[in-house]
Amino acid sequence: MDPHLGNISIIVEYMDGGSLQDIVDTGGCESEVALANIAFCVLRGLAFLHSRRQIHRDIKPSNLLVAADRGDLKICDFGLARHCADGARLHTLCGSPMYMAPELLLGSTLYNNSVDIWAIGCIMGELVDGQPLFPGESEIDQLYIIQRVLGPLTPVQNDLFMRNPRFVGLKFPDMSRPE
Repeated sequence: MDPHLGNISIIVEYMDGGSLQDIVDTGGCESEVALANIAFCVLRGLAFLHSRRQIHRDIKPSNLLVAADRGDLKICDFGLARHCADGARLHTLCGSPMYMAPELLLGSTLYNNSVDIWAIGCIMGELVDGQPLFPGESEIDQLYIIQRVLGPLTPVQNDLFMRNPRFVGLKFPDMSRPE
């Protein structure tokens, strides 16, 4: 019996550079043009992925490789990626909390590729000045910070919050006036 049967290997082009995390660690993008190029490249890559009904589910700076000499970008680490059929229930333990959409933080099993777009928005904010857009230390802290900036949870999200056993007895302060 072949010991490699059932294993999948992914071979990707070598990227002479580093990850987007290196840019974040040095204080963010040096110009708006560089930020726009990164946004264009990563959104083009996600459009390709999403057109094939795949969700990455772990978009973060360290999973975006950049080629310093070409200004090219590649998405990597597809370990949490899943096919997304209409109405499919997906496992929620995925991603890095600072880049997770509220529905993931709330434990929803019904979500779509918008969770990848949320993560890109968080990364773009972080690339402006090198600081996380929503720097929560836990799921509940992350949800609080998101609401402090964007306003209260939607009714669907609030229902998820109320039904989640991890948040029993907790409630958020009035978030009707975001920063």
